[in-house]
Amino acid sequence: MRYELLDRPSYTVARVEFERSGERLLADPLAVVARESGIHHRGPALGAAQGDAARPRTGLAAALDDFVRSRRAGMHAAPPPPAWASPATLTASAPREHAFVAPPLEGDLAVLELEEVGSLLLGSHAFVASASTVTLDGAWTGSAAFFTPAGGTLLRVGGSGPLFVGGYGGHHIIDLDASGYTCEVGHVLAFTQGLDYDVAPVARLGRAGSAGDGRLARFEGRGRLYLSTRDPANLRGFAERFRRTSGRD
Repeated sequence: MRYELLDRPSYTVARVEFERSGERLLADPLAVVARESGIHHRGPALGAAQGDAARPRTGLAAALDDFVRSRRAGMHAAPPPPAWASPATLTASAPREHAFVAPPLEGDLAVLELEEVGSLLLGSHAFVASASTVTLDGAWTGSAAFFTPAGGTLLRVGGSGPLFVGGYGGHHIIDLDASGYTCEVGHVLAFTQGLDYDVAPVARLGRAGSAGDGRLARFEGRGRLYLSTRDPANLRGFAERFRRTSGRD
């Protein structure tokens, strides 16, 4: 498939063009903006008839869905499967058909070609879409290391083809050397396999009421680190101030 990134950097959308009939794109259902009518869509529906509980949730979308649901009913429905585990599938019926996908979060979009960057570890909240030849594994032993209130775990990504990665805010790439690097967990989108990492809680002086994750990730070795400039947990914390917590508005 071919792709083009438009409207960068704040509201990026990807125009994906299929090169042959039967080619497939896997996507977070909340990320599917539009598609040609000949493209077959299979997977979770987003229509009003499905109800709020049928909506897959990722990152900021999870927080805002929680907020809207709590305002409507004063309670939370059981969370549906994550988008990466139950994606929408877009299948081309003819060459040169195209679809548009964009991050559910307000921010930039990057496309990582796995043949070039190699295997990755990806925050599940950052998954937007991928070719069907990309594999996503959330069941490996290290998957819970990066669990954040902003949404999800750490996925092991392999295979081949393009992976569409979205984040809240802009994207920043750091090429690591032996000196190592430290950052807040909520800003981590992905990093190349082979990097050593450790996650630990931290007391953030002067930010006792912050909605962030309060954990730092320390990376060592040689590889590449993909960061977002904003942490979606902070916006979730802002929305939670208005969440209905009792039977009274």
